[in-house]
Amino acid sequence: KKYLVYLLILNLVIFLFMSMKIGITNLFIRANNRLATETSFITDILNNGMRVIPIFSVIYSYYYFKYKGKFKLYIAIFLSITVILNFPTSTTRYWIGVVYLGIVVVIFSKYMKNRKFDLLIILGLFIIFPFMQIFKWYDLNDFLSGNIATKSILTIFNSMDFDAYTMLQRTIEYVEKEGHTFGNQITSSVFFFIPRSIWNSKPYPTGQFIAMNQNSIFTNLSCPLIAEIFIDFGIIGIVSSGILLSKVVSKLDKTYFSTEYANGIRFIEYSYPYLLGFAFFMMRGSLQPVIVYMFTFYLPLIVIKKVFKKDKENKYENINIQNMLNTNKY
Repeated sequence: KKYLVYLLILNLVIFLFMSMKIGITNLFIRANNRLATETSFITDILNNGMRVIPIFSVIYSYYYFKYKGKFKLYIAIFLSITVILNFPTSTTRYWIGVVYLGIVVVIFSKYMKNRKFDLLIILGLFIIFPFMQIFKWYDLNDFLSGNIATKSILTIFNSMDFDAYTMLQRTIEYVEKEGHTFGNQITSSVFFFIPRSIWNSKPYPTGQFIAMNQNSIFTNLSCPLIAEIFIDFGIIGIVSSGILLSKVVSKLDKTYFSTEYANGIRFIEYSYPYLLGFAFFMMRGSLQPVIVYMFTFYLPLIVIKKVFKKDKENKYENINIQNMLNTNKY
């Protein structure tokens, strides 16, 4: 129970800090809702970290209520802060998809083995997710002023997007002319934390790298996972990585849906639900930004877990010492 109190205090501090630094209104506007620092990596850690702590607090309070049947108010408070700091109009569709899909999976995990959940996912992918494009066109001020008539909502559903296909073809074209990069591109994802000021030859995200090589004016391009693997390792890499990835995903699925621990909540019960959202993001690419987002997303969870675990170990150590003293006394 005391961890709920710790998380409540931390959430309130984060909410007040973000409100004061960014402004309440700007929390709902994508263009103005980020804290700025000297480096983009520190900026991502700060902004994403502030937004994910309430998310994991929702999950913790939900599990607490599920097993103890107490403190439902904490869920409402954490969920409110989560929605405000991760509002659909304030950030990208992929981030919103990760956040809310993860919460849905936690709450409705027992229904995931039947067709109703499959239909819910299909509904989300074909209707809800595309509809969120409207939040990229308009911000909160546009909605409040009624200035949302410049584009038809139907264009979201009846316009074609061949981005992934096009980038795969452009990657193949690059390899035919320049050859494979033999792991050079994936190193930028593995060692994403090394700043470019130190690593001058650090590879750019693959979508940007392809665009720059082909003299494109617009370089903020995606690159599907299959193209990421192909540019480095070719067809053999695609086959072998497909086998490896399927093994990892299968293991995660089985572990998450296995019998819960009787003495607590497993780490995977916090981490797995959000991996589903990141899977969509990763399939789109580019890989390097996805890895950065995943790192900054899970870093607060790992830190909080370590702090709580250390507190728990100290508690048990004190109890053991006291028991030893009592034994010696008698």
